[in-house]
Amino acid sequence: MAIKTFSVGEVLTASDTNTYLANSGLVYVTSTTFGGATALNIDGCFTSSFTHYLIQVNVVPNASTTLVYYLRAGGTSNAANNTISTGYYQTMGTATVNGDTQAATTYGKIGYGESTYGAVYNLWVWNPQTATTTFSHSDAVANNFTGHYDIIHQVSTQYDGIRLTTSTGTPTLSGNVRIYGARIL
Repeated sequence: MAIKTFSVGEVLTASDTNTYLANSGLVYVTSTTFGGATALNIDGCFTSSFTHYLIQVNVVPNASTTLVYYLRAGGTSNAANNTISTGYYQTMGTATVNGDTQAATTYGKIGYGESTYGAVYNLWVWNPQTATTTFSHSDAVANNFTGHYDIIHQVSTQYDGIRLTTSTGTPTLSGNVRIYGARIL
């Protein structure tokens, strides 16, 4: 995005507003709630309008668990073992940092959520809507836990949606999700 310096007394035109003021930052795409389900599919959220997305999740599971995501194409979740990740997590108030890696999985980890206090997550997803490698990064904070994961989907698949669920068991989830397109880079 170009940057323009305006002078005192200069007229700000509609074109200048659209080009220099409105073409930056995050743009709301969609939001939804879990409503006590074990998983949430959000289809049609990745389009050619944006190349990068921020997914904000605020969730309370009925049992402590790890939240994960699957990328989706045409209403179908990824089922191939083409996802790798590395990350770390730490219990609040301790100095010990624990590493966590996954090779050849179908999903990416977002982070841990506790049944009492829940958790909040920021999940960045780069290039899901293009037939190239998709990269992701998540930051998670729960009452007694923090975590960070970097995820690579090692295929050139064009995705248009995401599935949020848990890695094991069938805990039900309450909370909400907001998705923003990022007008950056």
